[in-house]
Amino acid sequence: MNKDMRILVVDDHGSMRRIVRRSLEELGLRNIEEAEDGAQAFGLLRTLPFDFVITDRHMPHMDGIELLRTIRADPTLAALPVLLVTAEQKREQIL
Repeated sequence: MNKDMRILVVDDHGSMRRIVRRSLEELGLRNIEEAEDGAQAFGLLRTLPFDFVITDRHMPHMDGIELLRTIRADPTLAALPVLLVTAEQKREQIL
């Protein structure tokens, strides 16, 4: 694992961003940025280089699905790895 990789954590709940950040730091990763929603995240993605995005599914302004679609539609970001996470428990919602 490249410990210098730049990671963007996107979640509207600060407590969840902290949990994800701590988990990544326990793996030795230190180059972590945070965004409160997809719109803020996309702004960061357009100005800073990132190697990986971890985003929540449900957020205001621009949710994780819309962020993913926006990333995939941008030729400069289309290949960026994205992990979409959710606290949703209903199978039909997850699918």
